[in-house]
Amino acid sequence: MEANVALCKEPARSANAVTDGSEAEASAEDMAITSVRIVDLIDPEEPDKVYGCVSVLAPDRPGIVLGLTKRFSQHNANIDMSYGTRLENIHNSVFRISGARQEMDQLFQEIRRPRCEQLSPGGNDSGRAFVYTLRIKAPDRIGILRDVCEILFGHDINIKTLANKKFKKQGKRTTRILMELEIPQETIPELATVMDQICSWEEKEGWEVDFQEQTEDDNSAQFLVPSNN
Repeated sequence: MEANVALCKEPARSANAVTDGSEAEASAEDMAITSVRIVDLIDPEEPDKVYGCVSVLAPDRPGIVLGLTKRFSQHNANIDMSYGTRLENIHNSVFRISGARQEMDQLFQEIRRPRCEQLSPGGNDSGRAFVYTLRIKAPDRIGILRDVCEILFGHDINIKTLANKKFKKQGKRTTRILMELEIPQETIPELATVMDQICSWEEKEGWEVDFQEQTEDDNSAQFLVPSNN
């Protein structure tokens, strides 16, 4: 099942927007979902599961990934792999997700949108932004990426690039998340609070978190390669 729709213009974000994720969740309905597909792949261990692919193109701003991941979680869809980047203030990302067929059918029906306009670049280039790298390794479950994005959105932190991959070893599933984050200068004093919120999951669920300012010789992509630990 596949649906291709014209590009839909995303509404502007209010300056006094609330930070509970409600606005970002609503924006997921209006961004450009350029491709939606369910793929019938058989997993002998989970025969009732189906896989889907969602491609997104939208004017860049904080909250896009949060809006999608909240919607995925509402339908118990797990993110198996995702990649995202920004090109000239246009956000582009692809998510491979999996879940029960009925839930996936309902999810894909919801994110198809017929209301279309000409896509125009968005984003906010005013002021200086610092680039940080966030790496997370955690036991896999539905909603991990959503939980991280809720924290970032609450502090107006934009995701510049995203890579997320799930691994399975000795019956245990692990998720690795790699993000390049653009942090506005006015948000720098809040970084300790941001990290306290993210690192609280280390004790709750055994996450491994690394967060640092990006350097020129940073080889973050290696983090997504399976290791022995």
